[in-house]
Amino acid sequence: MKLKQLALGVLLVPFGAGLLSVVASTAMAQIGLNRCDPKGAVQPGTIVYDSRQGVCWLADANLAGKPKMRAQFPVPGFINPNGTMEFNTAQSWVAALNQGAGYLGHNNWQLPVTPPKDLTCASYGPGKQATFGPGCTGSAMGRIYPASYPDSVAPGFGVPVTQFFQDLKLSYYWTEAKDERGGQKVFAFSNLSPGGVTTTFPYYYVLPMIVGKLADAPTTCPTPLSGVLPYTSGVAASKAVYDCQTDRTWVADGNLAGAAQNQNTFGITGNIKITSNRGTIFKVPKIDKGAMLFETAEAMIANMKKSGYLGSVAWQLPPDPGSLKEFAKHMGLVAADATLMFKGSTGPFKNLQPFYYWGCQQDQPGMIQSPCTGFALSNDKPMQWTFNFDDGFQGTAYTTQKFFVMVYFPVPPCSNPMECCLEAGGQWFNNQCKNKSPL
Repeated sequence: MKLKQLALGVLLVPFGAGLLSVVASTAMAQIGLNRCDPKGAVQPGTIVYDSRQGVCWLADANLAGKPKMRAQFPVPGFINPNGTMEFNTAQSWVAALNQGAGYLGHNNWQLPVTPPKDLTCASYGPGKQATFGPGCTGSAMGRIYPASYPDSVAPGFGVPVTQFFQDLKLSYYWTEAKDERGGQKVFAFSNLSPGGVTTTFPYYYVLPMIVGKLADAPTTCPTPLSGVLPYTSGVAASKAVYDCQTDRTWVADGNLAGAAQNQNTFGITGNIKITSNRGTIFKVPKIDKGAMLFETAEAMIANMKKSGYLGSVAWQLPPDPGSLKEFAKHMGLVAADATLMFKGSTGPFKNLQPFYYWGCQQDQPGMIQSPCTGFALSNDKPMQWTFNFDDGFQGTAYTTQKFFVMVYFPVPPCSNPMECCLEAGGQWFNNQCKNKSPL
């Protein structure tokens, strides 16, 4: 997947890996190298120079997912095996990277900042005091989102949990339960944690279930009842599993709507138009590689009932996050299992996870290089900014949630016209900048 650098006005230089989709000179690459690593001490591909934002990103977008790194930089809070952590722990993690000479010789690492009011965002929050949604390019992470809403950075990534349950996703799954703030409750297998979200923009996944058994259900549940067993005969063979302990049947595909053989099976086709409270209009797929809005999830379940999928008209969304947590436990998943990590590359970044990352509040008149200040606006518990690289949604979450962490450190802006020209992808000729890339 290529980064849309010209669309966002961001020029990214992955050291040692060349440039991606930008017109730039060798001199520009050398400028980035000198800015981020003036002593030449960093291995190629370790740091990504972001010229437009004036920062140097750590190319490994999940450094905390490595056991050696967690041991090298111990923190008071707990970091899960897959690298997810609470916000306060994320602050401690960054502080640990900055101790002494600092990680890779830098002691000014920070979390990516988000301005509270960003008019590139699709939607206003309550009272118009802040903005959120897709399309946010005023935040540090929003500017490097390498796709278009609601595309994922890792669209084909899913984890086989057992030999009979496949394609489990890192991002949230919809449930029937309403959130106390007026949204919908969701659940993430990546950290075995619930969440509460708006239903206007987020694209999440669907794991249908029924209470009870389908025809030809497994009959060998152990005593005491425990475990999740596959259906091995009848129409549900290899397509459903039975949880002996809860007497529930689940589909055996964590991304049923995205599986190639299931495209259009439930009559969900075409696009949907979303109009935000700022008048922003998105025309997006009803189902994007298996992810969907809550409204579409309800329609999918209704069509499964109508069609009698696998011989049942009792399909439903999970009743609440607790039901999904029970199912995960009975399949043998542990909280933040290290297997639930994407280990591929996205442009110059490595291990950029298709889930939420912690950001932090920036002073409204500040810049991307500004330090974190306070928390996101909230009427009750402390909240902080987040960005989901599975659909491009920027929002807020309670600081007790467990999300991934990526970091950068700021560098000074270009110091003279020639340097600025080269950083913008132009050519310096006769004291003038030529062929400058559009910003």
